[in-house]
Amino acid sequence: MVASPAWGDIEAAIRRLDNRAWNDIYLRPIGAPAETYLAVGGGAGRYVVTGSEAGERFPTLENPRGSETELIALCVGGQLGEHPSWTSTRHSRPYVVSITPAASTAACPGVTSNVARVV
Repeated sequence: MVASPAWGDIEAAIRRLDNRAWNDIYLRPIGAPAETYLAVGGGAGRYVVTGSEAGERFPTLENPRGSETELIALCVGGQLGEHPSWTSTRHSRPYVVSITPAASTAACPGVTSNVARVV
């Protein structure tokens, strides 16, 4: 865990994800409930970026170039699974992204300026 990380710490943690032993990080805002976080999972060029707002909303970064049929093997939270690059929600949005949008999302001012720790 890194308390009050700088952007370089966060970026390094995302880049270290290898889709095996290092497969997820959680960014938690200072003073927010434990159920509020931004998570980046996977690694080695393929990531899922999702989060929770007080356990009530669960935003997920979408990939406009995803496939309707492609399944991508990702280890997230220590669990290996096949994640569709296209979700099965009513909007059918893809959600497996590359390093650039994963890192860019984590670098948003509202995220990094308020991060209490990287777990």
